[in-house]
Amino acid sequence: MGQSWPQYDEAKMVEQTKELAVQINGKLKSTIQVPADAPDETVVEAAKADAKVARAMEGMEIVKTIVVKNRLVNLILRPKK
Repeated sequence: MGQSWPQYDEAKMVEQTKELAVQINGKLKSTIQVPADAPDETVVEAAKADAKVARAMEGMEIVKTIVVKNRLVNLILRPKK
């Protein structure tokens, strides 16, 4: 008869990682890869660890962080006093 068709496994269709946009003051600076549904703290730390973002944060302080789950991170910065 031959071989049967492979079985559909929905768990394997779910993305394990997500690519998120990283914005500073609303302007796209970089993208990062994080685990799907990662906690906000993990996403923000990954964003701050990105080389382009770290360079843009020099001499600045974070006023606010906005995380849109599995989509983007926006860091609101202002110059340090």
